[in-house]
Amino acid sequence: MADATPKEREKRIEALVCRLTGIDPDAYAVQKFEKGIEFLERCLPHQETSGLIAKQALFWSWWRNRWTMREEEVLKNCDEEYLRRFGASVLEQVHRRSMAKMKIVGVITIKQ
Repeated sequence: MADATPKEREKRIEALVCRLTGIDPDAYAVQKFEKGIEFLERCLPHQETSGLIAKQALFWSWWRNRWTMREEEVLKNCDEEYLRRFGASVLEQVHRRSMAKMKIVGVITIKQ
């Protein structure tokens, strides 16, 4: 499905991750959101700034894309049985390590 839209790709990966790991789709969505907020608060410790960025659709688009890319990589490199047994913890580690390396650089313009 090379010509899938980013949203279709995201939903396909999300469904596969939930099926293989047994994570409830609602819990999965909450986890993705909370990790995005955690990332912002780590990179932008000033609460007002991180709060403003958290309201930007562009940030969430970027965040979901990065999240999907990490999970897609795990799905490519792990067999299904392994993911069924250890998937939730493996994905948690992958996201945690990746988030620790990521930074926000450059100028961010926020319109209110």
